Amino acid sequence: MKKIFFIYCCLLISHMMKAQDSSSLIKATTILSEAGAVFAKGNMALDITYTYADEQTPDIITDSLKGYVLVSGENYRGEIGNTLTVKNSRYSIIAFRDEKLLYVARSSDSSANPDAISPFRLIDNAIKSAGIKNCVIKEKNGSIQLSFVFPEKTSYKSMKIVLDKKSKKMLEISYIIKKSLLPSEEKTTKDLYAQVKTLFNYRNIGTIAKTDFDEHQFFTNKANVLVPATAYQGYEVFIGSPTN
Repeated sequence: MKKIFFIYCCLLISHMMKAQDSSSLIKATTILSEAGAVFAKGNMALDITYTYADEQTPDIITDSLKGYVLVSGENYRGEIGNTLTVKNSRYSIIAFRDEKLLYVARSSDSSANPDAISPFRLIDNAIKSAGIKNCVIKEKNGSIQLSFVFPEKTSYKSMKIVLDKKSKKMLEISYIIKKSLLPSEEKTTKDLYAQVKTLFNYRNIGTIAKTDFDEHQFFTNKANVLVPATAYQGYEVFIGSPTN
C-alpha cells in the first residue's frame, strides 16, 4: 500500500491498459492517472459504504458495511467495521478488534503492509488474474463512467468506476464477482455471482491530527518488545516484519 490502496489499484489498471491498442483504454488511463493524483494533494477524509447483492437483483441489498479513510501525505488511517488500519512513516498497523489481534510491520516492508479496504484487494486480484477485454467511457450529469469487461470464464465479469468529471474524485466502484471469492458472511444464496459496490463520500476537512496516525495509540516499544496500549490490553501482537 503506497498512500491508499485504490491509488495502487488505479496504477495497476493504467499499467495493463498501456499494453492494449485502444483509444478508449488510453483515455481511461489518463482519467485514472488524474484520479490518482487527487490523493497526493493535501489532506483528505472520506466515508465509505460497501453493499452486496445478487447479480440478478442488484437493488436488493443483502449486506452492507460502513467505514472511513483519512489521508495526510504518506499517512493513512482507515476503519471498516471492526478493523482499523493505520500507516505512518514508521509502521503499518492493523487492529482486528473481533480477534483481539494487532498486526505490526515496518512501513518500509511493502510486502508486509496490509490494506484496509478488502474490495480494493479484490479489484487488485481481478486486474492481475485476467486482462481487461474492453472499456467503455460515458459522460453524464457531471460524472465520468468507466466500464471494463473481463474475458469469459474468469472470476470477474465486469467492473465500473464512476468519477466526478471536474474534480476527478472517485465516487463509486462496482464489480460483478464470483461468490466463491467473497468471505462467507458476504455471500448470498441465489446467484453464482454477486454485485459488490463501494461508494465514496468526501468530507470537507482542514487539518488532520497527527495523533490519528501515531503508533503509540496501539503500543509502546519497551526493550524491543511491543506492549499493547491501555485501549488494546489483552490483544496479541503479531509481528509482520522486524520492528527495531
